[in-house]
Amino acid sequence: MRGIAGWEGATGWQVQHGELYSKSDEDDTLTMPFVSPTTMYAVEVHIQVMHYNAPNGGSFSFFAPHNGAIDGYNAGASNLLSKLPTIGGLHPQLQAMIDPPANAIQSQPPFDYDPRMEPHVYRLEIRDNILEFFADGVKAFTVGSASSPNLSQGPLHIKSHGITLRVSSLTITAL
Repeated sequence: MRGIAGWEGATGWQVQHGELYSKSDEDDTLTMPFVSPTTMYAVEVHIQVMHYNAPNGGSFSFFAPHNGAIDGYNAGASNLLSKLPTIGGLHPQLQAMIDPPANAIQSQPPFDYDPRMEPHVYRLEIRDNILEFFADGVKAFTVGSASSPNLSQGPLHIKSHGITLRVSSLTITAL
């Protein structure tokens, strides 16, 4: 990564040695100044949780909000409690959803997933009104919109809450 000066939300993030890091335990949302020229595109993000800051659980997500009649999407992990395995109670989970949720024709409940502090590759494939969300090459979710011919083409946001997140690579490609 070359730099993020001028990007919306850049104050909550920093670039170190060509990698992007969230800086605090608050909601750090970075808006990438990119809008896909096509309704079929993929976003691949290599990330790692570096530190757990919030005792009540942290999260990260990749999202493009709805814009008028065009629905958005949100995918990521939540309830990230600590670097230790969780036994009983609240578990970390992976999820993907349409924004707004009421417009989803195809949805799945979140499921247990703990990324711990290891590097992972997340991929979002947007094909018109369908989002497929992959974790480390395995398809985890397929969600779709009933009311929008396609999903949002951007801008794309990365949100980190209650954790320090390292983004070592981010690519957006047309499908």
